[in-house]
Amino acid sequence: MITDTKKSDFLKKIYSLFFEELPNEKMLARISEITKEYCKSKDASVILEVNNNVLSIICKSGYKGFKSDFKCRCLTEEREDIVVLSSSTLCEKCPLVIASEKDNVISVKVKHNEHLYGYLDVVYDSEITDEKKEFLLSVADDLAPFLFILWHKSDTELKNNILDTIPQLFSIVSTEYKYLYINSIYSELLGAPLENILGHSVSEFYPEKKFNNEIKPRFDNCFEGISQDYEVQVSYEKYGRVWIRAYYFPYYDNEGEIIGAIVHAVDITERKKIEKEFNFNEAKYRIFMETTPDSIIIVSDDLQITYVNELACRMLGWTKDELIGCPLSKIDKTCRAEGFKSGKDIIELNENRIVDSVYIKKNGHEISVEINVKKFIANGNIFLIGIARDITDRKRIELELMAAVKQARAADEMKSVFMANMSHEIRTPLNGILGFSSLMSDPDITPEKQKEYYNLIEKSGQRLLNTINDLINISKIETGEVEAIISDTDLNNLFDNLYDFFKPEFSLSSIDFKIIKNTSGGSSRIKTDVDKLEAVLINLIKNAVKFTHHGEVSFGYHFLKNKVEIFVKDTGVGIAADKLDYIFNRFAQAEQGLSKTYEGFGLGLSISKEYVNMLGGTLKVESEKNKGSRFFFTLPQG
Repeated sequence: MITDTKKSDFLKKIYSLFFEELPNEKMLARISEITKEYCKSKDASVILEVNNNVLSIICKSGYKGFKSDFKCRCLTEEREDIVVLSSSTLCEKCPLVIASEKDNVISVKVKHNEHLYGYLDVVYDSEITDEKKEFLLSVADDLAPFLFILWHKSDTELKNNILDTIPQLFSIVSTEYKYLYINSIYSELLGAPLENILGHSVSEFYPEKKFNNEIKPRFDNCFEGISQDYEVQVSYEKYGRVWIRAYYFPYYDNEGEIIGAIVHAVDITERKKIEKEFNFNEAKYRIFMETTPDSIIIVSDDLQITYVNELACRMLGWTKDELIGCPLSKIDKTCRAEGFKSGKDIIELNENRIVDSVYIKKNGHEISVEINVKKFIANGNIFLIGIARDITDRKRIELELMAAVKQARAADEMKSVFMANMSHEIRTPLNGILGFSSLMSDPDITPEKQKEYYNLIEKSGQRLLNTINDLINISKIETGEVEAIISDTDLNNLFDNLYDFFKPEFSLSSIDFKIIKNTSGGSSRIKTDVDKLEAVLINLIKNAVKFTHHGEVSFGYHFLKNKVEIFVKDTGVGIAADKLDYIFNRFAQAEQGLSKTYEGFGLGLSISKEYVNMLGGTLKVESEKNKGSRFFFTLPQG
């Protein structure tokens, strides 16, 4: 947005031309240069036409310094004050043809008192907005009276009449500080007729202190060739206290000597009132934004940070200087991940959205935030304001609640599985015991059948006993009644005994059974709870036997540095990858439900894991479906 200061500077430079005795061509060139500089801030490339004399200020089509008659603009009197041109409305030789192909050319009439004095043609690199159109209309309005003066500058009386109609204060002061010229608006403000002002000293119309301290030093600088401007509040009898912005620049004669000063002043009282009200409102809103319990970040439409409040700085660990001017992706992980480039990627203009995102602190830590996002327009530009609240704790609680719900559902499901398994694992062996016991009472039963039924009753009884023992053991573990009793243990003796215990069972099947012992020539003794270690190995070997139908089962140990690794390996059915952690849960098996293939209560691995933890190790498993499993753990040697 062009500020009042820039506009005033533009007018000051144009005013100064009025008192220079320059030929029309040079005057037009100077007007073109000043207009070019003023329009730079709008990214505008300008061509100024004055009654068929076309002066190129910036012509991106490559034409410069030409004169021609372009009927497409100069002869279309009936068109509106502002037109967005296209190639179909331009002459063949028009320098704007190339630029107009992108539909980004504006032509503005320069009129004074309904008389057309020329055109201001502007080429934009970007989209033409209403703000840009209004700006160019204001430039054309500012240029119009000077083009009018240029056309009639030989008429001194007309020149004075024009100055009297300009709605600004205008005067010429000699090097003796006397008024040589003053327009009617200025004389009215001073409250004296022209004859009582012209030829009189400026000091007669201002307090002595103000003249000596503020006004005279500026005239002195001007007489030295130094142009300047300043804002001051002065008191006038008729209008009271008035704010003006005064511009002082040297007044030269035809030989280039400074013979006085030209003073151009603009009444800015209304602007000062607006500024005061704006500053009050800004201070009020700034206090609110700096004291609110939420962090506030404002970004431009291209997602560059333009404002952060103190709370946002404290939350993120950055200073304001480190954040303002940086892209939003510097602190917003979602913006970075999604590759957002503009505000439209995040929110439509009239929307008000609440979004969850992740902010990145200066130290690299991440915090979860809930952001209330709203778009707004200020000075014709689009901004996004985000009011963010740290919800890291809330997110953590949500995750914990979700995990608790999941765990509760799993526990509920496990309870159902447990009840089904309990019914199966207790009733099945009991039915076997009762059924075969009844058959043995048959007087006609043969000795062979009696022996067979006896073995089945014993097997069912053992299965029932194992189930009850597992329930008792897991109950003791949960109540903390189980403790590790550490003693000197010979691994060779333990493993040999286990091998002898299971060998008969393997001899009745096609599965090979191997024992692997590696002491590296040293002792095979460690300090551990031999009973719990034996219980763990029995459980693991039983599992291996249960799930292996061919191939081999092996178990053994080997010493590492100050530790011993113990393992049980099989070539059985294996375990799916998504079940590897699940199998250590209580009452869990890779297969669940009444339709499962293998018997068991699902407590053996859970008990084994707890025992290994008591012994100072961690029970782990490596497995691949249909290829086998390897259960292993390490224990301290002593």
